[in-house]
Amino acid sequence: MQNRAALICSLTAGWFLPGCVTYTLPVKYEAPGQAKAVSGSDPARVALYLPPVVDRRTSGMRSLNVCMQGGALTFQTDRPPAEIVHDALESELSLLGIGVASISGGAQGTLRAQIKQFETCQSDDSFTVDAHVELFGLERESLWAGELQSRALYRSGSSTSADFERNLTAGFSRALTEAIQKLNHPGFMRAVKSLGGELPPLPSDGASPPPPIY
Repeated sequence: MQNRAALICSLTAGWFLPGCVTYTLPVKYEAPGQAKAVSGSDPARVALYLPPVVDRRTSGMRSLNVCMQGGALTFQTDRPPAEIVHDALESELSLLGIGVASISGGAQGTLRAQIKQFETCQSDDSFTVDAHVELFGLERESLWAGELQSRALYRSGSSTSADFERNLTAGFSRALTEAIQKLNHPGFMRAVKSLGGELPPLPSDGASPPPPIY
């Protein structure tokens, strides 16, 4: 079994490198069993358009699986991280009682997301998922913006290859789930209710978001 210290800050979906042992990780959002509908709102009244997630990491992080120094190990997700995050957001919106429209014309607002981090780090044995999300109204006005970020630590298991891969997958899935669940934020909920005509939105909290991508 290769030493897990061979991990470096890189995990993306992409292509294989010759001579590497490749671990394909089915990272997924682990939705809770109980819905968390927006309090006081009618789910049927609000639907959001969720366009494809934009991967804002560097081109190298998006497209390259790296052979680890001294280990010849490669790690990749079974699907592009942008698809994984998109599906996770769709699941979370459903749990919050918010509809997801297939086209922008059928929605009261648009939720755009950009991946900033989706990686594992050798220095502290951690998994990090960080996505910037922003909610827009029908006039493309920004109603709320926030960071969905989580960091999970690696949990060691037995030295078998199967356990090693399972622990990597579990760590990433946990980080993804914890990050996406932060969408359940009072500011976001209020902004969603405003789209249904219930409440006026509050100003976006935190620093100014990066320019939206249309």
